[in-house]
Amino acid sequence: MRRNFDLKRFIREILSLACYFCLTISSGNYLPFSFALLAANLFVGFNPLKGAILCFLPFLFSASPTVIAIGFWGCAVTAGSFAILSKRGRKPTFEIAFISLSACIPYAIFTDFYPTVLRFGLTLTIIPLCFVFISAVKVWTIKGLKYKLSKDEEICAAFLYCFVGYGAIIALGANFWRLGAIFVCLFFSSVSSDGKGIVFTLVSAIPIALANFSFTPIAQFAVYALIIGAWGGKYRLLSALSFIVSDLAFFYFTDVYAGMGLYGALSVVIPVCLYLFIPKKIFDSVSESIRVYRMPSIGRYAVNRTRTALSGKLYEMASVFDEMYKSVERAGELSPDATSIKRKIAESIKNDACKNCNNFNFCSKRGLPSFEDLSKAVSIGVAKGKLNIVDLPKSMSGYCIRTEYLAHYGDILIRENQNRIKEISLNDGGRELVLCQTEGMSEALKSLAFSMSRQSEINSPLEKKIYDSLINCGIYASEITVFGSGSDAEINMTLPSKETEKQYFLKAIDEILGYKSVISSRVNLSDELSAITIRPRPKFDAVFGIAQKTKNGEIKSGDTHSVTKISEGKFLVAVNDGMGSGERAQSTSSTAISMIETFYKAGLSSKVVLNTVNKILSFSKEDNFTAVDIGVIDLFEGNADFIKIGSPYSFVITKDTIKIIEGNSLPLGIMEELKPTTFKTSLQDGDTVVFTSDGISDAFGSASDLVDFLSVAGSTNPKALADDILNKAMILSGGVAKDDMTVFCVRIFK
Repeated sequence: MRRNFDLKRFIREILSLACYFCLTISSGNYLPFSFALLAANLFVGFNPLKGAILCFLPFLFSASPTVIAIGFWGCAVTAGSFAILSKRGRKPTFEIAFISLSACIPYAIFTDFYPTVLRFGLTLTIIPLCFVFISAVKVWTIKGLKYKLSKDEEICAAFLYCFVGYGAIIALGANFWRLGAIFVCLFFSSVSSDGKGIVFTLVSAIPIALANFSFTPIAQFAVYALIIGAWGGKYRLLSALSFIVSDLAFFYFTDVYAGMGLYGALSVVIPVCLYLFIPKKIFDSVSESIRVYRMPSIGRYAVNRTRTALSGKLYEMASVFDEMYKSVERAGELSPDATSIKRKIAESIKNDACKNCNNFNFCSKRGLPSFEDLSKAVSIGVAKGKLNIVDLPKSMSGYCIRTEYLAHYGDILIRENQNRIKEISLNDGGRELVLCQTEGMSEALKSLAFSMSRQSEINSPLEKKIYDSLINCGIYASEITVFGSGSDAEINMTLPSKETEKQYFLKAIDEILGYKSVISSRVNLSDELSAITIRPRPKFDAVFGIAQKTKNGEIKSGDTHSVTKISEGKFLVAVNDGMGSGERAQSTSSTAISMIETFYKAGLSSKVVLNTVNKILSFSKEDNFTAVDIGVIDLFEGNADFIKIGSPYSFVITKDTIKIIEGNSLPLGIMEELKPTTFKTSLQDGDTVVFTSDGISDAFGSASDLVDFLSVAGSTNPKALADDILNKAMILSGGVAKDDMTVFCVRIFK
């Protein structure tokens, strides 16, 4: 596969080559200092082969077979050692000392540029130089101007800068270095307002001072630093003119440019002109980028404290709902209920209606009529709104001579108490709805409080490992915060947006975590910077397919469906069939599915959701019934919970078999007491779940007929499979949709 040209990587490689060249010829004797820079570049993620080639090229200028061989050996040993360790999944630590010594030993033995003791002394200096350059390379290639640096990092970066500068002066002359240094100082002063430009200007004078064995360049650059401190980047033209005026003063009144003439003066004029012609939008863009990256963030302690306080408040709110639940429950125990009124009616029939009967003593001795028989009769009468003689148990006709009177007396009592029974039933239903809701809210708040109780560990080892792993890939995250641990860990970080698009970004994190992860949320802090949250990646993913047909003669379908994300890695699939078809059925079905969807997203349990929806539909004076087929699929665990309420069968198509999931409960809204059919099954890669409405099941006639069709259906695409099932159902029903038809398919895959 052809890789796209990466300008940033190309520039970095060219600059690396220039640095290798400057370090190699810094003394004119091809010292092995470039091996230390090579080790540092490889440590932060440079390509070993490219790095070795770039580092070796400057040695070719020596035209000496011995020097070339020494250069080849040092580059090969350094790059080869890093490559071997990388293949083993680790990077060198203490091994760097052995690698650098091994790379430089030939120089100490086979060259005669310096005395033997000095050569071995220079060889030993490579070891600390490697660690200094590692810190410096992180600054120059990864952190740059955007991130706040530690003092150690600043010193190391300045050391490498001066070292390379000295080599550049030896190779190309002081004026060349002065030209580049002045331009960089002016540019730096315009994009950074934290005073670092002054320090950078003074550091730029050190290589010239060392090369000339004079403090005069430091004095000259000190004047430049004063100009930068006075005008900075606020007044570009004034800063540029001040540089030129000061340089003219040095030219005429000092010996700074003695012997250099016009060429020396141009080393200031040229960078000043380049600086003035750079568009202002470039300065503004870089400055804004630096400002955003260096913005202060909420401290870890403050975040933990906020999360703890919020968790405590959520637990307190959950306790409020718990108390409400207990209070409403106690109130229900103290209030009269419909059962007690029915009991009193039965007792009144036995004590009053039977009292004047000639057979009263006969029946009393035998415990007739039984309280159980009377209670059944009264319950039937209350449900019908009246009590007839046919509603009395058949067993009473064998001994009772006044059944017609008992029925008439009971009917009078039922009619007298009918309104009160209805009122109590409504109160009981409302009380149960409140109990259900308070219990559900308490559970949801406790779950949320538990998730918020996770704290971020100070100096977390995991954070450091992730940071180092990203650094090795050339990615710098300014902030990394981990909440929780193990597979439940939540990782938050701030970094450049484009870095997250690199294919090895998540791979570098996965190597540390030991499992696959995914970016679960992202907030763009600016055009360049993003704050992201990383969580474990689900084991599976899912694709969906839907096929529908409205009943002939109707405009709107009574079938509705929904796919709702409940939480990370868990979603709900629901197919609702409103009883009948048309606008009213659609309204009932849409209302039910909207409530189910909203309640599940709020974090309520299945029991709470379904009981609540059932109670609400039961309160309606109209016959609003709806069949609900629900599947809650967990992509982490690879399983599915099915909840069927008045719905036809569903299917799980696996590689080896077809599972039938049947339901035998009544639709929502018919009975106050809800008893859904539930089923749990595990899912594997390639399994397909099929939901159908009764229009489809009625067309096929039986579950076995639909199973036979599914067993020969060759499509693994859920949309194609749904279309095939619907087309077959239409053929079986003679091309006429006798009811609303819906097929919903979900395919699970890794």
